[in-house]
Parts: sequence; C-alpha cells; structure tokens
Amino acid sequence: MSRRIAFEPLIPASEGDRPACRASLVTRASRDGEAVELVVFDQGIALQAFRSGGWAREELERALDGVDLAHLRSDSMLIEPLVSRRLALTHDVLSLEDYAELENEILQNGLLLSETLPGVLRRPGIVVWSELDARELERALGAWAKRPGLPARGRALALSGARFFRDAERVRALTDAMAQGPLWLRQVELGGEADGRLLSRALHSLLAAWVRGPTEERFRVLVPADAEPALLRVRDRLDEIDPSVFERLTRAWHDDAVLRRRVDDGERGVLFAAISDARKASDADGESRAIVRSEERMGAASRWIRTFRRASRDGRARITIIPTWQCDLRCTYCTIPKQDGRVMSLSTVEQSLELLLSGDTDEVELHFFGGEPLTEWERVKHAFEYGTKRASEEGRKIRFLLTTAGFGLDPERLAFFARHTTRFQLSLDGDPATQDEYRPERNGGASYPGSPGGKAEMILASGIAHSVFMVVHPKNARRMAENFRHILSLGYRSVQMNHALGTRWDEASIRDFAAGLMEIGAELRRRRESGDPVELVNLRETLLPVRTNLEVTVDFDGTVFGTTAFLTISKHRDKFRLGHLDDACSLRRYVHEGFQREHLLSLWYRDGMAENNTAVGAVMNSFLRWMREQESA
Repeated sequence: MSRRIAFEPLIPASEGDRPACRASLVTRASRDGEAVELVVFDQGIALQAFRSGGWAREELERALDGVDLAHLRSDSMLIEPLVSRRLALTHDVLSLEDYAELENEILQNGLLLSETLPGVLRRPGIVVWSELDARELERALGAWAKRPGLPARGRALALSGARFFRDAERVRALTDAMAQGPLWLRQVELGGEADGRLLSRALHSLLAAWVRGPTEERFRVLVPADAEPALLRVRDRLDEIDPSVFERLTRAWHDDAVLRRRVDDGERGVLFAAISDARKASDADGESRAIVRSEERMGAASRWIRTFRRASRDGRARITIIPTWQCDLRCTYCTIPKQDGRVMSLSTVEQSLELLLSGDTDEVELHFFGGEPLTEWERVKHAFEYGTKRASEEGRKIRFLLTTAGFGLDPERLAFFARHTTRFQLSLDGDPATQDEYRPERNGGASYPGSPGGKAEMILASGIAHSVFMVVHPKNARRMAENFRHILSLGYRSVQMNHALGTRWDEASIRDFAAGLMEIGAELRRRRESGDPVELVNLRETLLPVRTNLEVTVDFDGTVFGTTAFLTISKHRDKFRLGHLDDACSLRRYVHEGFQREHLLSLWYRDGMAENNTAVGAVMNSFLRWMREQESA
C-alpha cells in the first residue's frame, strides 16, 4: 500500500508561533478504488516548521518518514507550493475515510465556505458553496449555528472565492446568518476573479450585516498577491474592518474614477442598509443595534432620518438619462426647449451606467427620457448593450424603462427591446383628433399614424411590458373619458392619466376633469365586472397633489440633477443641480443628498402655478380614494 501526504488547515489558527501539539494523523484513503495510506498534516504548522524549525520541524519530519516523495520537488522542501498555491503534496484526488480523534479540533476551527474543495480532501467543516444554491447554503449555515458544544472560535466563518459575491441570494444567506448570530465572519479570501468593484460590493453587504449583528468581532479581507493594482494598493489596510474602511478606499483609489465612485459615501450607505435590511427581516434587535451604531457615527437620528427615508424608498437603484433634448413632436403643453446639438456622447452614456451600478442593490433600472430618446437610437442601443454587459459581469439584473412617443419604433427595434428586460411608457393622449391637435408632428403634420395609436398592433404583438401615458389638457378635459375608451379600444390595458402641468386650469376645465374621472370610474367598474383586466396605474401610486419626478437624472452633458424639472424650468436649472459625472460621486450620495418635493414646488413655473396645478391634483386624489373604497367594498 502506497503512503502519501497532504497538507490541510486542520488546527485552529493562533497568533504568533503555535504551541506544541499533535499536527498530523494517519488514516486510510482511496484513489480510483485503490487503498492509500494517507498522512494528513496541518498546513499552518508546516509553514511554521519551514520558518522556525523546532518542534514543528521535528513533527513534520516524523510525518514525512516513509512517504513516497519521488513525484515532488525536493530542493525547496515544498515551501513554494505551500505558500503560493496551498497545494497538497499529492496531485491525486483522494477520498478520506476517517479523521478519527482530530475531528473535534477541526470543528472548533469554524466553518470554511469554499468555492472549490481546498487541497484534495473533503473534511468536516468545509462547505463547497459553488455546489449549493442559496437555500441549501442557508440550511448549511443554520445547521452549523445550531451545532452543540462549539466554543466561540468554532462559530467563525471563513469565506474563499470572490465569485460568491456575484450571487445576490447567496450573499443574502450569508449576511442573514451573520446578523442573526451566533455565527461571525472571521475572514474573506478573494481569489483571482476579484476586482475593485466586486470588493466594494462585498464590503458593503458584509458590513451592513456586521452593523446589525450581535457581535463586535472584526473580520479580515485577504487580497491575492496577483490582484489588480487597485486592490494591491489597499490590501494592507483591510485587516480590521469597520464602516470607515470606505474612507481609506476612497483615498487609495483617488486616481480611478470608477472605483472611487463605488466607495464614495460608503459608510452612510452601509449604516442605512443595515437598518433597512433589519426591517425587511423583521429583526427588531438588529434594527436597534444598527440605529445605535448609526447614531455613534452620524449623530442623533433626527439629523439624518429624512435622508434615510429618501434612501429607503425603493429596493431598486434607478437613474434617468437624457440622450437628447430633441423630439419628433411639438406638444402644446410641453415647455422643454427642442434644441439641436444637445446629444449625449457614448462615453457619457457609459459613465451614467457606472453611476447606476454604483448603487448597492442587486437590481438596477435605467430610464430614458427627453426629448424623444429614440431620435438618438445609437445612444439608446449602446446603453442597452453596455448596461447588460456590465450588469452581467457583476451578477446583477438590469431593467430598462423607455418613455417614448413611439415614432422611432419599428419591428427591428421592438425585437431588440424584447431581448432585454424592457418596459415602455407610451405617450398617447387619445383618438386621432386629440393626438393631432395636442401632440402635432415637428413639422405640424398629423402625429397619430406614427404614435402608439397607429402602431398599437405591432407594439402589442411584441410582448413588451408597457403602460400608456395619457395627458389631459384643460381645453380638452371634457373629452377625457372618450379618449380613455379609445385607448382601451386599441387593446392597451394599462393607462396612467396625467393632467397637464405648467398649464393654468380654470374652474370650468377642473369641473370637466372631475366629471370625466367619474365617467372613467364607471367604465373601470363595468370592465372589472365583465372580467376585463384594465389597470389605471394611478390607483397603485402614492397620492400626491402634483406629480413630480425626484429621480437622479443625468443630462446630455453629464450634469447630474435631482429631478427632471430642469428640462421645463430652465431658469432654475442650477438650483436642481447635484453635481457632474466627472466628480465620480456614488449614486447613494446623490440619493442621500437629493431634494425634497417642497424644494421643487417652491420653484414651480410662474407665480401661483403650483397652487393651480395642485388643485387639479386634489380632484384626482379625491377620485382615487373613492375608487379604492369602491374596490375594497
């Protein structure tokens, strides 16, 4: 029977030199059905033997006695393969039969979550996470947490493999285990696929769990020696981790805009994420701990609670981009200047997507607005392709939302959109007479044939998710119910009604608006009773007297705004500005420092316009409350 040796991390790590102990065992293994006598030696003590000799060298020499080393390098005493590749001394895959009396020592070393089986042995305390889905990993972590008789060090988790952080569900299972305790993360070892973007996401997830967790234990992050330069610049700074690590990363990555954007405002993002995650998990204790930690770092909650609420509105990061200010139409109620030359460059498109991906969520959404985005098809197409590629590289999901008047839609482009996760907001105000009067073509011609009205059959056949945005002008409010029914007659089943903003409504037009709403309500009830699934989008929205957009928005030139209102209220453009893409700020910073709705309304068009438009919105809200009561009855 041949005798082989393998090196494994058997004995718990300790600071400094290890005390004398038994470091090896002899057991039986099988190789391709052949019995093998196997010496298993602790890897850490082997390294100590090469470094300082003494008892560790003697123990190693005894273990090597009688082992066939003909296939191994003898000149370096195996230190090179141990240090650089953690390579076991046999290249055969062996199935170990028994760890005998060392098993308890192994269990006390905690749980290793590994991308691949380290060395050649499958032993107690190793979970190969790449073989498990998120639910199976959750069960494995839960079983270890409940294992009786383990000391604190035995509750430690070590994680090996950067690709772990590309799977949002696995990350969630790990962070939940950390937050709930008694498991704690001792170490993260990033493999060759690690990069700066992945490291920043990994730290954000782990720190948020640590902030709300029951333990004060720190964890170490090990960066591979052949990592990209951006990681090597900070590898020595990551041994002791707390939220302030993002400040050090920001300094270390000052010359890399993409990485600097990823970690900007990271501490505040981690603290807010910890509170939000605890609430989603109904973890009251974790939420309390996260609030305490947040107050320690940021002061009393009264100073940051509004910022937290703004940051916690949605579970999906989203930005709006303006590929162009130009448009195919000249809508009578639109005040956006249709200036040629305001076109977003491809590099600005890419920087905008990097801004979007600097958000901390697993799903992101890019909204195209304008102007008419499809007048710059190459920009839109590039954004879809670049965004899909970059999101896929990070294991994230990206969705696209396109607000369009429909003129640029054709079968080829619809097929392109159908290959991505796309949703349309289609602008259509009603029947041909209404559309042509209030949304005329750029040259004054009829717009209905090129609109979602004239292209309804093609759009519906594409299967792309969509809603129709119907704007009601005060001079045409008396025909709103008729126009609503026309849109339904085309086959559309999701409609959002907006009253024209920035346009003054008189008392008569407001009464017409109210009467039209009641008629539409009756139409919705009839269709519901007949089993026709028509959706009025307004019914599932938060009731606001004036529809406002407070999304982070990137203009064609890379300027970042806290609303789309800069398009229509150009004289207050600078008062809506948050920064510029060249600043390399993160999306979380822009969300945290965005505007309140009151700021927008205070700058709303001419004197008295906000009050006038709010009065119309109050009529809509009264209708929506009444409809909700009817539906719940």
